[in-house]
Amino acid sequence: MPKTKSKEHKVEANLGFRYRPHANQDLMHQRVVPTKVDIGPDGRTKIIDYVNKPKATIFVVRAGRGFGKGVWTTNDMYRLYVQRIHGEIPSHLHPAFNMWGICPSYNDGEQQWLDMKFYAPTSLVVQPGMREQTKDITLFGDGLFEQRSWAKNEGKGLESTGLDAVWITEATRLPRDIWEKQIRPMLRRHDRLGHAYIESKPRDGADFFYDLEERGRHPSEEHIASWQWTAFDNPLLTPDEVADIWNDRETMSEASWQQEYMAERLEGETQALRNIENCFAEAWAPEEAQPGRSYSIGIDLGRSRSRTCITVGDVERRRVVNFFRLDKQDWPLQKEFIMDVMRRYPGMAKMDGTGLGIAIVQDIQYAGFPVEAVIMEGNEKNRLYTQAQLALEKETIKVPKEFHTLKEELVHMRNKPTAHGYKSWYPDTGWRDDAADSFVLMLDGLRPAGMGTGAFQVIPSRDRFAEARDGGRVPIGMDRWKSGQSAVIA
Repeated sequence: MPKTKSKEHKVEANLGFRYRPHANQDLMHQRVVPTKVDIGPDGRTKIIDYVNKPKATIFVVRAGRGFGKGVWTTNDMYRLYVQRIHGEIPSHLHPAFNMWGICPSYNDGEQQWLDMKFYAPTSLVVQPGMREQTKDITLFGDGLFEQRSWAKNEGKGLESTGLDAVWITEATRLPRDIWEKQIRPMLRRHDRLGHAYIESKPRDGADFFYDLEERGRHPSEEHIASWQWTAFDNPLLTPDEVADIWNDRETMSEASWQQEYMAERLEGETQALRNIENCFAEAWAPEEAQPGRSYSIGIDLGRSRSRTCITVGDVERRRVVNFFRLDKQDWPLQKEFIMDVMRRYPGMAKMDGTGLGIAIVQDIQYAGFPVEAVIMEGNEKNRLYTQAQLALEKETIKVPKEFHTLKEELVHMRNKPTAHGYKSWYPDTGWRDDAADSFVLMLDGLRPAGMGTGAFQVIPSRDRFAEARDGGRVPIGMDRWKSGQSAVIA
């Protein structure tokens, strides 16, 4: 008979102290998996048919902002830990219960870390306790939670002898190879529980996530369970919060709203800039500067194989009034050309400061011109193009149809995932992005279009420790969790 670890004393763990699930979270705890649903006009999911999967060990959750997928995952993992520690564990295992939280980066995983700290049963946290520097929590009975990032060192830090549980957040950004070659094998060790919680908002691509999700809905796949929920499927949302979500539809692109709140997978629809033709429909000659008007100038600097492009927009009228392109590469000529445009159109300029561009921006600043450097990489470039996507879709920007170069480059820009699962914008093969980049830089300096009411994010990053300390309200859902999931560790 294999040796098991003995328990020296008893510790009571009340898992319902800070958490009581709402109705749809409770269905997930019970492993009730909808196989046929209907989305009503109120955005809520009506379950038509379902199956029970009590043997499931892989859980895939696609949900809109504010549903509570992370909170559900945190508490289901802690319930699994309590059940495991309460039973007999082989004495050779160290830690006795090994669980990870995996995120794209530690910045992206901030909410994951806050949830794991907040919902950790207080009586089960032992020395050295919760350590911010190493992102880990030591638990009674030789239990351990660690947070890891897959983007760090391209996933090379994801090594372990075996896992009882892993929580992958923003999982649609996880490369398939990391799941198949690193994470999945760590769940197959016979003396570990091998549970995986895989949750995310939707994203284009992410084939491994959607493959698992589809298998999880099929009744024959008893070891995989999957759920899809909208933001409206959280019954704890107040009427004001529900109204704010609907209001966001006026200030977001339709594709982004469907993805963020309705958890819809819109393959291809968010990869391109749409409605460009309607925004380039009018014909007018380029305008010279008019007295009393202010202008926003976007500048993309020409480098070894590109051109310097400048887009000028009227700040108040939100319309492009001129577009310039310079094919020659020598810097003195480019500098004089840029400063001449800025003399003609008074206002603020934004210039691509990537690489050596920052030195060029400083050179123009020293000459007395108001120009701001913008690093056109990663999240910042994605933000600028997402802003342009909204402006084009809502037709809050107008451009003369004669600017063919600008139009063609915008048509051929695509939102594609990088090697680490992040998204950024790139031109189609054989196309450039000089004019397109100058356009989105210009757009960032225009007066915001009419915003409507209630711009709102349902769940910002929350520090629930501070909320509890300051007497803030922790939402209360179903009472059955509190009465039915308290455990005694013997």
